Amino acid sequence: MKEKELKLKKKELLHDDRARPKNLMGAYFHFYLESAKKYPDFSMCEISKKTGEDWKKLSDDQKKKYESLKLKDGVRFEREMKEFNEKGFFTNSDGIKSTFLKKKTH
Repeated sequence: MKEKELKLKKKELLHDDRARPKNLMGAYFHFYLESAKKYPDFSMCEISKKTGEDWKKLSDDQKKKYESLKLKDGVRFEREMKEFNEKGFFTNSDGIKSTFLKKKTH
């Protein structure tokens, strides 16, 4: 391939959301994913309401667990975005290139 064609291919990948890293998850979202399992028979709306109430009841010390998960996810996100911006794809923690990952399309 010519250099011009390679640059064009990289530019196309940069705009392909399927090749982009997953967004950074906040502390509350980590908590939500863990807490939602407690309410298997609830609707999504009820789960959101219950986990929101549960989150408000947590002390700052209890929230530290989820803050550390957020920071760990931030490191992952920064590493993947740096690679994505340089190469047009990233390699996830399993060693799979993002161009081979199947992501939901809207």
